[in-house]
Amino acid sequence: MYGSAIYCLNCAQFNLTKSRFVYNQAIKGGAIFLEYLRYFTNQVVSLDQNLQDVQIENITSFESGGFQYFAGNNFNSSNSLLKCRFFNIKSSLNSIQNSLDFQPTQNKLYGGGIFMFSVKQVDLNIKDSFFENIEALQLGGILLLDSNYFSQFILQNNSFKNISGRNQGAMIYSQSQNYQKAVLIDNRIDCHPYSNISEEQNQFMKGEEILSTSQTGSHIFYFESEQQSTLLSQNNTVINCINQYSEIIGNLQRQIVSGGVYMLNTNIVMTDINSTYANNSAYFGGIYYSISNSKFINNIPNMAGGLIKQAGEIQTQNIILVQNYS
Repeated sequence: MYGSAIYCLNCAQFNLTKSRFVYNQAIKGGAIFLEYLRYFTNQVVSLDQNLQDVQIENITSFESGGFQYFAGNNFNSSNSLLKCRFFNIKSSLNSIQNSLDFQPTQNKLYGGGIFMFSVKQVDLNIKDSFFENIEALQLGGILLLDSNYFSQFILQNNSFKNISGRNQGAMIYSQSQNYQKAVLIDNRIDCHPYSNISEEQNQFMKGEEILSTSQTGSHIFYFESEQQSTLLSQNNTVINCINQYSEIIGNLQRQIVSGGVYMLNTNIVMTDINSTYANNSAYFGGIYYSISNSKFINNIPNMAGGLIKQAGEIQTQNIILVQNYS
């Protein structure tokens, strides 16, 4: 039911090296389920997790956490992934949660194509890893981070290929009830390398509907915080990420189709340095704060904001804009 390969209750240390998981299925945590039950105490406990040279392929969860589900209101989680490889991961196959009625509060979210963290505090570092064919039918194609205090994650020198999330965050959905810090450095993201991107974008420009009965490929990153938080993007390449929907119903649905790459929902200050964006599109454009030395090529939103749709203050510096459309 939970964690088809490993179920660990109240763990303090979890290490995997040179391991392989193949063809695992579970309701939550397709391969691994980590849980903390506090019973008679409100003490905050911590877990250190280290995964190195681990390969995961053909994993399915029917609710959340395609590979791993990690839950506990009084749990602090420190996680390091180095040189790991993920192939063919799916999550939320049985989820009946509708994108228009979910409430973004801790332990009430569905998704996480690979990882679902619903904890007090999470610190995550992913480096030199490879992800291909990852799908979440709810939130967060790769990661769903749901923290009631603080979340921090660093993604460095990773490759992501053919990823999707049907609701917010095709790659990452991160929500903190307090504040968060995100750092993205030297990553390559190719959302739909096998699609005919040029033809789809031409249809956008002609005003034609695409996939009239379903929504796919929402913004790559979704960030939401109650307190002032920061996002740094540096030397990243993001290509072939199309965010589309045939019908806009209410403000939440507008959020789902806003931001071909970044959807920053309240209290997020973003800095983007020396990154490249090519062949991306969104229905309502993206939201950026403080962009410097960035390059944007062939980004085609269908409506407002060829690159940027911002209600508040925006700062730009040394920005290069080439062949962008609205």
